[in-house]
Amino acid sequence: MKLIPLSDFVLAQEQILEEVYSNFEHPSECDKARLEFVVRVTNYTKFLKQPLTLGMFVSCDEVGNVLERPYFDGKSEAYYAHEKHSYEAAQEKVLFKGFEYSGVWGGFYELKHSSGKSLYLKNDSTGTTEKQLLSQPHEIELTPSALEAIGIKN
Repeated sequence: MKLIPLSDFVLAQEQILEEVYSNFEHPSECDKARLEFVVRVTNYTKFLKQPLTLGMFVSCDEVGNVLERPYFDGKSEAYYAHEKHSYEAAQEKVLFKGFEYSGVWGGFYELKHSSGKSLYLKNDSTGTTEKQLLSQPHEIELTPSALEAIGIKN
């Protein structure tokens, strides 16, 4: 699923709800579907309001430092296993697909998107939110972790 405006998300979820209603015979099933609709819309709204962090785009450690993909240099298998585990755990927290860290330029993190375009994120965490990403010139795809946070099953 791509990052979309809240109004488009609500309308898409409403369409799903209407399709679900047409298949239900009991009012209790409709109540459950309505509740799931409300939960998904609420979760997506909260998702859009989150302040952006570098770790939403690329793998970062607990304090926000970018993690490079580990490689085995043939010396210490234990160290490599630890680094690989840390990287994979951080990768699971990434919410947006297709970004690579390019560096810091003039107080902004530069993130290259797979489309070839760059996104610049303030490196002081001053409240830029996912909602502001909607104005970016590239379509941003959500990761399975993001979909799970919203309550959408793959």
